[in-house]
Formats: sequence, structure tokens, C-alpha cells
Amino acid sequence: MDRQWIPELWRQTATHTRVEVPAATLTKTFEDIAAKTAELAKKPYNAGLWSSRARLLHSVGYPELAAGDARKAQKLLTAMLEGKGVGLVARKELLETPTALKVPGFLQYHQPFWDKMVKEFHFKKLYDTCQFIGPGWCFSQFSGNARAMYPAENIFSGGLASSTDALNNLRRALQQSRIPSQLNPEEQMKYGHVSFRQYPFMPPEYIHRSAELIASANAKLLAIKAPCILRASNVGSLASSAPSPPSKSLGLWKSIKQFFGLTTESDTLGLFAISAIRKGDVILEDSTSWGANTMSPAVQTNFRGRAYPMFRCENCCGIAPVTQNTVYQSQCCNTKYCSNSCREMAKANYHQVLCGKDFSWLANEPQLAGGKPAPVGISDTDGQMWLRILATCVQSGLHPLEHPSIAALTPNYESNDDVGRRWSLASHVDVPQRILTTLGVDIFKDLRYDTWVLQTIWARMVNNQHGGVEARSVNPLYSFINHSCEPNAEARGLDKTYPAQSAPVLESSALAIIARRDIKPGEEIYISYLDGHDLFRSRAHRNLRLRANWLSGDCMCTRCRREAQMESSK
Repeated sequence: MDRQWIPELWRQTATHTRVEVPAATLTKTFEDIAAKTAELAKKPYNAGLWSSRARLLHSVGYPELAAGDARKAQKLLTAMLEGKGVGLVARKELLETPTALKVPGFLQYHQPFWDKMVKEFHFKKLYDTCQFIGPGWCFSQFSGNARAMYPAENIFSGGLASSTDALNNLRRALQQSRIPSQLNPEEQMKYGHVSFRQYPFMPPEYIHRSAELIASANAKLLAIKAPCILRASNVGSLASSAPSPPSKSLGLWKSIKQFFGLTTESDTLGLFAISAIRKGDVILEDSTSWGANTMSPAVQTNFRGRAYPMFRCENCCGIAPVTQNTVYQSQCCNTKYCSNSCREMAKANYHQVLCGKDFSWLANEPQLAGGKPAPVGISDTDGQMWLRILATCVQSGLHPLEHPSIAALTPNYESNDDVGRRWSLASHVDVPQRILTTLGVDIFKDLRYDTWVLQTIWARMVNNQHGGVEARSVNPLYSFINHSCEPNAEARGLDKTYPAQSAPVLESSALAIIARRDIKPGEEIYISYLDGHDLFRSRAHRNLRLRANWLSGDCMCTRCRREAQMESSK
């Protein structure tokens, strides 16, 4: 974030408010944010710096980044009030900022004044953190957190009273709403909305996939003897992986690309057949260590008149079939895997930094409308996905956006500023920050895990995931396959591809790509990101669904182009 910002690439992520910033003010704000970031690299425990950068980020329409910074300021202030650990360093850095507090013995003789000042600052950070995301989430979380921390503080009564009134009004509005939702009003008030955007300070090496990455993917395809190769796709353009800047000068955009040495050709990659593939052939099997499954396997199952225990593999999330007699365990602990390959994959990618650490707090129990507990299978896999991805990055020692598995993924930066994704401080700031802290990462000092990096990772994960609420995964080769409304291939779970008892495991995160028809050499392989019902709908409906989840523009597959021509000729 301390790099040069390109104002022409700025697009706000806020969806609940419109930010209008003059060009001169925008440039100055970007310079101030870069300067604050440079200061934070030197003084990472200064709550005032985190707070200042949060306000600047909020002023240019980045509520998710502002909330992340405000949360860090709040954490530092909490530690200062507790007077231990990082709070001692934070207190020292904050005392060094105002000249009035440099008087010898100030803290000793003015401890009550100091405590009151820190409490007021802390209370304001509680409010700021919530307010950045949106009014609904703000009043819900602010009231609860503030009352819990300061139940007897009269100096905060005005803020608490006004937020409580607004919270009650919002609750009544949600209760009277006729819009269907699986979440009850209390759950709905925990969420705000943001749009995915390419931040204007991102280095080009974190945006475009390198030749080395493409070569590595092709080496993997060769190793598994897949009849396909990765190369530039026939569909899409730079606009499918990054939006055109909101500038009237196309020449300016071209000059920016030339300045960074970016290609003017398509950045979209695809898989192409290198030999004839027949209908029903398995094109490739794609395993992954980035999977999450919140469905509990049966404690035991009956097979041929006997009861057999079952377990879920820690790596692929699959349930070992009853015919499997061997259980593979980590040598360092009792973690169970369905196979030696899963055990080795876990060890090589993430298990070493997870081993011995307690992440049981990631489990949650969502509720349906009316306050009824959710049945088994309806849960949230956000935390498990964060854990697996961040543990992989930490174990590698690389910058997260330089990790090959993340660098291979592209996000969907929506073209419509009014389109937003559900976002919460708990799932997208608190959970990853707590995971990183448990893994031994200093979230204040290590700017490789700054909030903008985490949001960039999440945007890429969401655009490439397979599955939904109960289970999801990000499969590395699957993410290279482009969409078509008349696909020649489809993705299936391995237990749906092979007979149930011969599949490696059931409900695994591993996928098989199957040919739907004969595919000729040189032909690009496509799957459909839509379900079967949507494929029978109109082009307008399909584009609406695709733009809401995967594409930044209309689909340009052969079917859509053909239908567009037919529509224009009428």
C-alpha cells in the first residue's frame, strides 16, 4: 500500500454510500495513505497511525480496508488497557506521538487521565470499526461490544442511546420485510456489503500470471498424463480479469500498461486438448488441499450386517468408505487421513504450522429464520477455508500473493458498482486476524498480511471455488477451465464419477473433469459455471447469474454470440 497509487484505476468498494472525491484530493489522499503505510512499517504498534490510515481509506470508499485498520487500532488499545504484552509497546509508541505526553513521570502522576483518554479512544475505535461497513452492522455490533466493555461508563451513554434507537428501528424493518432469507433479523444485522475491486496500488506482478506459473501448471498436467495443455484462451480479454479504468482516455490506460510492461493481448488462460478425447473420458482428476466440509460423517454405517466406524479425511474432507481398512495418521499427532497421498499433501502444504494449535473456535452454529437452530449441513465454511489458505501461506514463508496456488487464481471484479458481496467484520477481518495470530504471525508488524492482501485473496477464492454452504474447495486445475453456455466437459466429484465402493473416498474435495462430447485436438475445454436449470434459460438470465458471481461482463461463448446475432437480426 506504500507503492505509487494510480488514480485512474481507483474504484470504490463501498456499496451503501457513493464517494465523490475530486482528482486533486484523491491524489493527495493516496499520498497520505502511502506515507502512513511507510510509518506503520517503522511503528507497527502505534494505534494512532492505524486509526489515521483507517479514516483515509474510508474517505476514498474502501470500508473493508478501513475496518481492518480500525480493528487493529482497537486491539492495540485493548492491550494497552490490560497493560501487558504488545500493549506495553503500543503505549510507548502512542506516548511518543503527542509532545504533551513526553513530560517525565506523566504516566505515574496522571494515570486516571491516561486511562480515561485511552478508553475514549478505544470507544471511538469501536464505533469507527462498525460504521465503516454500514449502518445495520454498525449499530448491531457497536452497541453490543460497547455495552459489554463499558457497562457503567456514563460518558458513553449518549452514543449508546442513539445507536440503540437506530438498532431497534433496523430490527423492526427487517422483521417486517417480505424479502425471504435463511437468516433471522439478528443474523442479518451482522452483515454489510462490499464489491471486489483491484486496488490501484497493487504491483503488476501480483495481478498477472507469470510464464513460470503457466509452465508449472503444464508440468503438472504432463505428470498426470492429462490430454490437455494450458495456454491463452480463445475467449475473454483483460477486462475479464481486471476492469478497464474509469477514464475517458484509452491512451492513458495503454500508456500505464506499457509503463508496467503488461501484455496488450488476452490475459485469460484456458485448457486445450492436445489429443482426441472421446465422450465420457476422464480428462483429468484434480485434487486439492484447499477444501472445507461442515457436514459431519455418520458415526457408523452398516455394511453387510456389520457396523463400521467412519471418519472424514483432514485433507480432502472425504469420508473413507467402509471397505477401507487402513487409517493413515500424522506422525506428529493423531490427525487422520484417508490415504498416504493426503497425509503427504497436508504435511507439505500446511499441517506443520497447524499441528498442536487449537482452532476449535472456528466452529459456528448459524440459525434460520425464526431463531430455529440450523439443521446439520447448513453451516459456514468461511473459517475453515481461511485456515487452510493462510496456513499454506505461512508454512511456505512466501508473500501470500506470490504463493503459486494464489497467483494462479483470478478474481471477478464486478463491472457494476452497485453489486456487492455479503461481508462481515467477523468472517473477513476477525477470523483471519485471529488465525494468523495463532499461527505466530504478527498482524501489526508483518504487512505481507495487511487487510488489502487478505481481501485480494478472498476475492480470488470466491471466484474459483467449487461447492457452496455445506462444502467448498478451490481446485488448482479446475480454476483454469473457462465457462461456456454449451460446455464440452463437466466437473464431478470422484464418488460420482466412479462406482461408490471403488471411489477413493466419498464427498471428497477432489474433482474429475469428464468430456460431455467428443473433443478434437486443439479445441478448448469448457465447463458451465451455471447449473443445468440455468442453461435452459434466456441469454439475459444467464448473463445476470454469471455477472453476479463469475464474470465482469456478458458471456462471450459461442452460444451467447450466436444468440446475440439472432437477437440483433430480428
